[in-house]
Amino acid sequence: VLLAGAAAAAGYVAYSTKRSVSNIPRVDNALPVGSRPPAATSSAETATSPPVNILLIGSDKRSVSENGRSDSFIVLHISADRKNAYLVSFPRDMWVSIPGHGKAKINAAYSWGGSALAVQTIEQLTGARIDHVVTTDFSDFVGLVDVVGGVTVDNPVASSGHDTGTNTSYDWPKGPVKLDGAGALVFSRERYNLPNGDLDRALRQRALLKALALKVASPEVLANPVTLSQVITTVGKYVTVDSQMTDAVIYNLASSMRITGSDHIQML
Repeated sequence: VLLAGAAAAAGYVAYSTKRSVSNIPRVDNALPVGSRPPAATSSAETATSPPVNILLIGSDKRSVSENGRSDSFIVLHISADRKNAYLVSFPRDMWVSIPGHGKAKINAAYSWGGSALAVQTIEQLTGARIDHVVTTDFSDFVGLVDVVGGVTVDNPVASSGHDTGTNTSYDWPKGPVKLDGAGALVFSRERYNLPNGDLDRALRQRALLKALALKVASPEVLANPVTLSQVITTVGKYVTVDSQMTDAVIYNLASSMRITGSDHIQML
C-alpha cells in the first residue's frame, strides 16, 4: 500500500508539473530583435552548458499585452556549472538611456515597450545578453511564500511596516525575520522608511527571492508531493515568459541546477 501510494503521488506530481509548466503563458515578442550582445557559449574544456541570464520583471499588472509599470528589475545570472546564482538589481528610478526614447527612469522602458524594450535597455546598459525574461505581478507571486509555509529572510535593514488592507503593523529587526505571504508583500514593497529608499527595497527583494529559492529547494518541500505540486502550480499561474523558454528549456535548466546552500546565491 505504501509503495502504491508513493508511486501514485509521484505520478500525480509529474502530471501536475507537466500541466502547470505547459500552461505558462508565452509571449512571442518578449525579447528584442536586431543588434544585440552575443550569446554566451559553452566551454568544451569543462563540458559545461553556457551561463544563463534571465531578466525578472516585477510589475503592477501581469498580462499578455504587458501593459503596466515595473517595480523591480532583477537579472538572475546562473553560472555555466549551475553551482552558483547571482541576483543583480536595477533600481526602478535608475536614470538611463532607453533606446529610441532618450534619457528616463529605467522602469519607463517597460511601460513604453514591454519586456522587449526593458531587455534592450538592460543589454545596452550592461553589454550582456539577456537569454530569457520572466514577468510577474509581485503581489500575486508572494503567495508562494504561504504555499511553502513561510520563509526566514536575512533582513538587511531594520524597519517597521503597515498593511492598510488588513490594518496589520510589522516591526522587522535587522537579521533573520520570519514572513508569511502578507508580511512578505509589505516587506518587499517598503521603501519610504528605509535609509536608502529604493536601493534598500531592491536589497530586500533580492533577500526575499533568495530565501524563497532556498525554501523551495529544501527537503521539506521537494520531498512533499502535495506541497511541491502546489509550488509548481503557483509559479505557473502567476508568471509570463518569453516564447523561447519552452517546457524543455525549463526542465533542462531545473534538472541541471547544483546549488546546495545560501552561499551559492549571491546578491548584487
